Amino acid sequence: MAGRADAVDAKRLAELVAELSSEDDMDEGERTQARNEATAVHKETRHPVTEEERAARQAAKAELRRKRKEAEERTAALQDSTAGGSGLSGRKYTVSIAIPGSIIDNAQSGELRTMVAGQLSRAAAVFQIDEIVIFEDYLGAKARRARVRESELDAGTDINDTKAGGDAATTREQAETATEADEAAAAAAATAAAAAAAASDQATAAAPPKRVRLHATKDPVTFLARILQYLETPQYLRKALFPVHPDLKFAGMLHPLDTPHHMRESEWSRYREGVVVDPTTRGKRFKPGKSLVDVGLKKLAIVSRGIQPGTRLTVDLGANHAKPGKKGYIAAPCPPSAPRERHGTYWGYSLRIAEGLKGVLDNDASPFKDDGGYDLVIGTSERGDVCVDEEEFAVPSFKHLLLVFGGPLGIEESVEADPAITLDKVKSSTLFDMWLNTCPIQGSRTIRSEEALFISLAALRPFLEKNKVPTFLS
Repeated sequence: MAGRADAVDAKRLAELVAELSSEDDMDEGERTQARNEATAVHKETRHPVTEEERAARQAAKAELRRKRKEAEERTAALQDSTAGGSGLSGRKYTVSIAIPGSIIDNAQSGELRTMVAGQLSRAAAVFQIDEIVIFEDYLGAKARRARVRESELDAGTDINDTKAGGDAATTREQAETATEADEAAAAAAATAAAAAAAASDQATAAAPPKRVRLHATKDPVTFLARILQYLETPQYLRKALFPVHPDLKFAGMLHPLDTPHHMRESEWSRYREGVVVDPTTRGKRFKPGKSLVDVGLKKLAIVSRGIQPGTRLTVDLGANHAKPGKKGYIAAPCPPSAPRERHGTYWGYSLRIAEGLKGVLDNDASPFKDDGGYDLVIGTSERGDVCVDEEEFAVPSFKHLLLVFGGPLGIEESVEADPAITLDKVKSSTLFDMWLNTCPIQGSRTIRSEEALFISLAALRPFLEKNKVPTFLS
């Protein structure tokens, strides 16, 4: 009987192997089931299992599935309970901040500029800021132009002096009286120069191409945006998305954000950030209409959509702790706001660069323009007519809040310097729905912008958590 049973098992194993050889005609579920059954039959032919052992294994697997399901339900309940103020299973409202690039103009070195950017990024992550707008307030640019003019005056350069060019000292009268010998000498010199130029061109063509050397960005807006975007990106994606650049020279000394979407390889989450990879670089052939995505796990994720390699996207791996298939995890692309809106999970911030304060307040440039834009705009100033310490202070209900901070000279100076705003700086408060003073009693003459960010967000946090999205905007 034992020999007959072994023959039956061997026959069944051969049938399963034949099915697996034609697995291209099978869907993912059938392929997985056939593979698991083939593995089980193969094990039983080599090591026979009694009925008691099989029942014990099945009971252990059922207990493991039950515990995993309970853990997922507890996680979902915790996320729903901390969703924050929307009354639903997620956070529907957003909080944006606007800061000028000139706040790093006072930093004396690349290390200090990088440290200021790191403090801004940490503040945004701690207080769950959804969007950062960096704008040019024209104050830093005006100061840089003034420094250039001063350096030119110190050097004694006069652009109206023809002798400044060195070769322009010969006047028209002297040129007209030049002798034939001078002309011959000039012709010989020109011939020698042409021969030298031809030799130089041949040497350049024969020499290997020189490596392009990048220089640090002088524009504070671009510098600040690059550092903030680098810190927001999960660590396992930075090498693919950020080439080596001098602006990132000191980024390694900054503290990590450690936000929920910065995950380790051993951590599981329904949502993950990823970057589309070229399948040919991984030695794989792939059908058109699908994409491979590196999501920081041991295996890649597969999305049923053709996406350009190098694109960053958010993927949904499913509610259950799915196991990867032969080629990887089955995933679906989703908007980056999905974790926040569905479960209240903070998913980092987006970046936007605006040209002046006018561009910050322009709802047509806002990512929420299809949802009505910013319905509450708050300007911060030490001369604000509303104070957070007042007993009757409250933040009106909103769906998309924009909190604007000024540079070293304040919002008023930014208003006066913006060529697109025809408004006196004493009337700056009319541009905002609320003109707020978040630190009424200060011991210093000035508060730095990175300090004002922490102070203001900490003072406003209790009021923002009580926010309820207006029903007419839902």
